[in-house]
Amino acid sequence: IGKVNDKKALLTIYFKDSKLQIGKLYSRKNSTTVEMMRKLYASGKENGVNLFDVVLADNGAEFKNLYELEKDEEGNPLCRVFYCDPYRSCQKAECEKNHGLFRRIWPKGRSLDTFLQEQIDEIFSHINSYPRASLDDKSPHDLFSLEYKSIILTSLNILKIEVKNIKMKDYKTWGT
Repeated sequence: IGKVNDKKALLTIYFKDSKLQIGKLYSRKNSTTVEMMRKLYASGKENGVNLFDVVLADNGAEFKNLYELEKDEEGNPLCRVFYCDPYRSCQKAECEKNHGLFRRIWPKGRSLDTFLQEQIDEIFSHINSYPRASLDDKSPHDLFSLEYKSIILTSLNILKIEVKNIKMKDYKTWGT
């Protein structure tokens, strides 16, 4: 997510079973998605959890080397990487729905260059605390915490927001 000419972009990682999504802000010039995914994998491993066996990515240039994730630095298997067919965002429809929730808060066309990771974490904390009918009125945060350890969410800076405090409106109005 991000404007093409922005210096920063947002890598989103979606966990299918819980519908939890996190966002990691990165420099288009100095970071790679492989680096970021390896850090996420390591974070899970430090907490005794394998966060992903399979990665499904679109065909964007930022994912061209994602196959490198299939093995760690020693050549041990990590996960399997698959790519969506071109122009088939429906193959990752739930991820795209979460992008829609993000766009409620940060509309398309706004630059991400002034954003800090803490702000992204705050937005995704609200999105992941939002109950969904498709989850029997539970939130992605609730289900992810059951599936994995809630300590993982803490290490990812994704906090549980009480339903009455969830903000799903333009981020620029959050302070008012």
